[in-house]
Amino acid sequence: MTTQRLGQARFHFGVMLRYGPACALCRIDVREVLDTPHLVPVAKHGTNDPRNGLVMCATHHRAFDAHLFGIEPDSLRIRYTRDGPDARRLGAVAGDLTALGKRPHPDALVWRWEYWREIARV
Repeated sequence: MTTQRLGQARFHFGVMLRYGPACALCRIDVREVLDTPHLVPVAKHGTNDPRNGLVMCATHHRAFDAHLFGIEPDSLRIRYTRDGPDARRLGAVAGDLTALGKRPHPDALVWRWEYWREIARV
């Protein structure tokens, strides 16, 4: 059994509504394996605003949390760590997030990009 943070269900619903029920990187649309990770984690003062999230399959969510890729805030291009797996190995077909139709919050994208660059040392 798992516990959810307060507001997590509403956040999940809002992110799915905003971007649609498909992984932003591989486009898998099986709802049972889709997550909605925060760009700025709640523990780092992120909010449950749907613009602070993305839809990702469990694999890409885990890769995101492991800092294996980052998202350039201006272009929405996906960048991978130098020494880590590339898009092919991770099963990502999207080179950027422009197909989402709606952009995530610009401040959240900048925060996550800077955090990724610091953690991944790229």
